Amino acid sequence: MGRGPSKTERQRREAAGRWAETIAVLTLRIKFYRILARRYHCPVGEIDIIAARERTLVFIEAKARQRSEQAMGSVTPRQQQPIT
Repeated sequence: MGRGPSKTERQRREAAGRWAETIAVLTLRIKFYRILARRYHCPVGEIDIIAARERTLVFIEAKARQRSEQAMGSVTPRQQQPIT
């Protein structure tokens, strides 16, 4: 029976996640978004990145995966719900 990822594996995943967030922030800045917050904690969980451009506010869930299809599939329906 598995106990989940080892401490080393968790650390590797955490580092990959931070790298994915950094790449996302750089991409957003190139597209003239202002980064308002990173790793914002709220009652329903954590929002990786909150950014704005003109009158548009975006909430980003950054994922580190080999392919974009894998990343899209790893975002849960709960994470896709509108934030109100």
